[in-house]
Amino acid sequence: MAHLISVDVRDINKLKDAVDAFTAKYGATIHQALSQTIEEPVVPVSIFSQGLSPLESVTTYLSENMSMDERAIAKALHKQSSSIRTAYQSAKRKLHGQLSAQPSPYGLPLSSLASDSLSILELVSSHLHDKHGLSFRAVGRLLGKNERTIWTAAHRAKQKWLAKN
Repeated sequence: MAHLISVDVRDINKLKDAVDAFTAKYGATIHQALSQTIEEPVVPVSIFSQGLSPLESVTTYLSENMSMDERAIAKALHKQSSSIRTAYQSAKRKLHGQLSAQPSPYGLPLSSLASDSLSILELVSSHLHDKHGLSFRAVGRLLGKNERTIWTAAHRAKQKWLAKN
């Protein structure tokens, strides 16, 4: 059972206004808005179907939507800063306007995209297939890629993981 606390009503109204502004800006539910403050950042799967490479997509999303700098992105993804810089610059040349990040039931925890030996596509494919139980065809549709490409990426990830352990 939740315990009520004594608070100033004006502070509650300020909090409500801030949450309302956030949900309106990002088209999110109140739960999604609040979860961003207490849970690990989640990358929406919708960013991967916009004509960019997976690394370009996640780098752009983290930079522009999560306000992370190059070093923070490199650290979070276990990649070199130079790779992050190159991916972001390439994405900006390809992308006309803002990267669209639509809410999705298949969000990817940021930690699931961290690896120094696996590509972002291998990580995303494996996560969606193994953790969410999606078929390779369904993952391919979500990412805008052929299901055989998804199978190959997930299979390579599994082989690399088995070789490492």
